[in-house]
This record gives sequence, C-alpha cells and structure tokens, in this order.
Amino acid sequence: MNSVVCDVVQELLKAVDVCEPKVHFLQVNGESLLAKMPAESTTGLRQSLDTLKIRWDNIQDSAAGRRSQLDEALRTADSFQDRLNRAMTWLNSIEQTVNSLSPVSRILSTLAEQRHQLQVSILNDHFSLGCSGTTDASCAAAV
Repeated sequence: MNSVVCDVVQELLKAVDVCEPKVHFLQVNGESLLAKMPAESTTGLRQSLDTLKIRWDNIQDSAAGRRSQLDEALRTADSFQDRLNRAMTWLNSIEQTVNSLSPVSRILSTLAEQRHQLQVSILNDHFSLGCSGTTDASCAAAV
C-alpha cells in the first residue's frame, strides 16, 4: 500500500472517530425530540434518524474493514522489511567472504579445497542468520 493511500485511510479513520460523538449526540437528541412530539408528526424525523443510524453503521463497518486491511498491510510490510534486511545481511556476508578468498587455483586438489571452504562458509553464514530448520523464504533463497 503506498504511503499516500495509507495517509488518506488513516485521516479518514480519524475523521470517523471524531464524528462518533457528534452522531451519537444527534441520535440521542432526535430520540428526545421524538418523545416530545405528537405521534402524527414524527414520521419524517423517525425516517431521518433511521437513515442516520443505517448510514453511520455502514460507515463504521467500512472503517473497521479498512482499519484491519491497513493493519494487515503494515504487518506484511514490516515482515517483508525484516526478511529483506536478513537477506541483505546474508548477501553482504557472502560478498565479503568471496572478496576475501584467495585466487582460484589451477591445481585440482587445491581447487576442491577452496570449493569446500566456500561451501562451509556459505552454510555457516546461513545458519548464523537463524535459518536452520526454517521454511522462511528469505532463508531458503540464501542457500
């Protein structure tokens, strides 16, 4: 969810929260007026109060849905950022390991040893990130 949409949704949610006491005040005062009016002249006010209640309930339901969507989007973004940070840490570590390696040998036995050392280093970095026994996508990509 982009930042502008997130800000707009948060502002709308705040506006709904600010309006709640005003709507409640209108409902209470409307009911009070209905009690004081003659029964034959209450139809219009009753319909207006019923419409207000229905629309307000719809707005609150919609706001609650948006709030939960926003919360979920923020949780997802935080989780993604955490995985991204772990992957970047792993990549930096692997890059440092590769840069610190001695030049590739042309002797087969030395080449096999260098390959083994690189594999061990990569696995050690992988497990040091806390990826052992996990199905986390950021850890799986690191292998």
